Amino acid sequence: AIDAYAVLRTERCRKMDVKTSCEECGNHCYAPEKREEIRAVMRYAGPRMLGRHPVAAVRHLLGR
Repeated sequence: AIDAYAVLRTERCRKMDVKTSCEECGNHCYAPEKREEIRAVMRYAGPRMLGRHPVAAVRHLLGR
């Protein structure tokens, strides 16, 4: 359910073409309770991404 919510919010984001990450955006697309759920998912998935997709992880960290 959280994945479908994140995809929907990303598709509807007005600034997706110019921003590097949602953290740096002045307009928050996620509801506050969903934002906490996304943070929990990223805390789990972030470190594991480096092992499975190192190039994508480095690009994400660099904001590209």
